[in-house]
Amino acid sequence: GSEKFYEKYVEEFTNRLHKEIILFQTKQKIELLEGRTLKGEEPIILSEPNIKNDPCGLRDIQAIYWLEKAEKKIPSLSGLGIIPVFTRGEVERLESAYDFFLRLRNALHVIGKRKTDRLELNFQPEIAEYLGFGNKSEISSFESLMKTLYKFQKEVYFFIGIYVDYKKSQNVLANLRVSEFKGVKIFHGEKFAYPPTHGNLFTNPDTLNRDIMSIFSACQKFEIEPSKLLLNEIKFASNFLEEDFKTSRSAIEIFLNILKSKKNVGKLLTLMHECEILGKFIPEFGACTYFALFSYHHQYTVDEHSLFIIRELDNLVMGNFEDENILREFQFVSQIHIMILAIL
Repeated sequence: GSEKFYEKYVEEFTNRLHKEIILFQTKQKIELLEGRTLKGEEPIILSEPNIKNDPCGLRDIQAIYWLEKAEKKIPSLSGLGIIPVFTRGEVERLESAYDFFLRLRNALHVIGKRKTDRLELNFQPEIAEYLGFGNKSEISSFESLMKTLYKFQKEVYFFIGIYVDYKKSQNVLANLRVSEFKGVKIFHGEKFAYPPTHGNLFTNPDTLNRDIMSIFSACQKFEIEPSKLLLNEIKFASNFLEEDFKTSRSAIEIFLNILKSKKNVGKLLTLMHECEILGKFIPEFGACTYFALFSYHHQYTVDEHSLFIIRELDNLVMGNFEDENILREFQFVSQIHIMILAIL
């Protein structure tokens, strides 16, 4: 067709988007993204994920794309690189995730011979072979498929978190009281911790082990949550952790104090796992990251399942557990940190 006519259509369409979405929908969309993806208690890594509609799937990527397209008229996902909080590599990884999700969804339609978006267990061997992961009779083939999917989902999870944090920092956090603890900015009204505006938190390699653990300890002490921007900085710093991290005296002491304090331990351990700290500190736990059980009785991977158990333990500690008999028995348990270590 006519290129000129198409360009006219795009111009008129994006102008209309700007008026309708920016004025009425941006705040609601950001809150929806945050609520369904970042604030849910259920793990996002599932054994049978819906590629389109589950958290961190195609729909969430598209939501961010269209919000920014309406405001800045970006031509494609790569245009998200103009948002100052993202690096080029982060946007490229989002594009790779989106591409993989689309190929996976297409494969599901071809193999299933119908419109289906849920990657059911019985489809996984054939999908793995179809996408070139290996022979469908080999367990390693569909293990590799699922681990690739899970890694991309976590990339999207962090991207969404950083995007939401950035939007909030532009609007919600602007008028809140701010204090600082070891370089971390604490917004008191929202009870969130953010990285410093300038400079880097982890500049001293000699104290890196202690400094990383101290962030989580401070968040527990002051009852605040590390923002995804802060966790992303910790995740980057995790690349520089060496073998001595798991035997570091200062890190072990802080870690044990976190477990013994009985305050949102499961939540903090989950956040440690998100930014690739927990598996390096406890290698036995790290070995089960993204480890699928391929069982109709288990909805989550081994790492997510274990952390979910510890978050349930938090409910027991706070007296919020639904089973009263277990609550009564639990009051006699004193050394909860040993139970947590056993689970990990």
